[in-house]
Amino acid sequence: MKQYSAPFDVVDDILKKTQQEIENMPPINILVVGKTGVGKSTLINHLFRDNLAETGVGKPVTQHLRKITKQYMPLNLYDTRGLEMDARVQAEIQTEIFELIDEHQGTEEAIQFVYYCVNAFSNRRVRD
Repeated sequence: MKQYSAPFDVVDDILKKTQQEIENMPPINILVVGKTGVGKSTLINHLFRDNLAETGVGKPVTQHLRKITKQYMPLNLYDTRGLEMDARVQAEIQTEIFELIDEHQGTEEAIQFVYYCVNAFSNRRVRD
């Protein structure tokens, strides 16, 4: 067993080993979906604790599916366009998402989770 000369050596050793594990950890891959203006990009910025996704106040900002990462964080977030009522737009978004899933299936970048964002303050019901 390793001998330490001071308590700080133990802490330093633990921090170094933790950092090594984080660097070697495969990323968690999350797809973020929801209607325009519900805060998808804002959620991404909060998760990364950085301003990596452009945001707008109720206006569509994200135009195409986009992978967002941050160095030293084992996390990949995929920001999508807002799910609009227009059938053509929904079909485009669906195609982008299915292509992403097919492209990364069976790889380290396969989607593992989906965050479906809703506006908690809206009195509109979400329909199928």
